[in-house]
Amino acid sequence: MTTNRSLLAQIFAPRCPKCGEGKLFRDSLSIVDACVSCGLVLKHHDAADGPTFFSLVVVGFLVIGCVAFVEMHYEPPLWVHAVIWIPFTIVACIVSLRVFKTIFITFEHRLALLKENDPNA
Repeated sequence: MTTNRSLLAQIFAPRCPKCGEGKLFRDSLSIVDACVSCGLVLKHHDAADGPTFFSLVVVGFLVIGCVAFVEMHYEPPLWVHAVIWIPFTIVACIVSLRVFKTIFITFEHRLALLKENDPNA
C-alpha cells in the first residue's frame, strides 16, 4: 500500500508518506502519532534540526533581500519596516518549517528510514 504521490503534491497537501490518505500534521507544526488510515507510526519521528536550519536559511535570505530592496528603492521609516517584516518573517517561518518537515518525513519514508512498527513507540 505504498503511494507514489509527487513531492509537490505532498508539500501542498501533507499526507501519510506510506498510504497518502491520513493527515501528516495534527495542527500547524505537530506530527500525528500514527496514520489513521494505514497505522504507520510517526510519533517517534524526529527530523532534528534539519527543517529548522533550512527554514531559517531560506526565510533569512528572502527577508534580508526584500528589506534591502525596499530600503534602497523606497526608504520608508523604521516603523514601516517593523510593521511589514516582523509579521512576514513569523508567517514565512511557520509555513516553510511545515514544508521542510513534510519534505524530510517524505524522504525518510521513501529511503526506508522510518520503521513500520517501532518497538520503542
